[in-house]
Amino acid sequence: MAVYLALKEILHNRWRFLLIALIVALITTLVLFIAALVGGCGAPRERFHGALGSPETLAEALLQALETRDRPAMESLALSAREFQLEVFPEMPAYGNIPPDLAWSQLAARSLDGLSRVLETQGGRSWHLEGIVFGGGRTVYQTFVVHRKPTLRLRDRHTGERREMALFGSLLEHDGRYKLFSFNI
Repeated sequence: MAVYLALKEILHNRWRFLLIALIVALITTLVLFIAALVGGCGAPRERFHGALGSPETLAEALLQALETRDRPAMESLALSAREFQLEVFPEMPAYGNIPPDLAWSQLAARSLDGLSRVLETQGGRSWHLEGIVFGGGRTVYQTFVVHRKPTLRLRDRHTGERREMALFGSLLEHDGRYKLFSFNI
């Protein structure tokens, strides 16, 4: 009986119910539209996650991770696959027609080999950074700069021994922040 009365009421006042349904649909559309706008207006995505404020800060973070043999910390200082493929690769004509995932796999393999060598030869050593020099100049791309052939001037904290050595390949600079391009020396 209740269904019959409800249907009779709807048929008798169909325009009123149609208007209410239309208002509910418009409010739903408006809410979804505002949610999409708010979602798109969030904080901008950081291009190079974990990039540091200077080459020296980056080198010191590397030396600290090297002293404790913290491989994950060292890896976090370098470009990720996503950063290379989406941010770096499109601006580097040197890669030609190679697909980005192939270019990354080649770079990553060499970088991981270099990281293993650095950990094997210098892991556990306590170095103090006295300076950093780039012997290979720099290459300016549209949105970033690559600083090549860094040499670290180091002093052993225990023996006082001074050395100059290359522990990584290049640095990538974006908006005054730095990441390791790779450990390929």
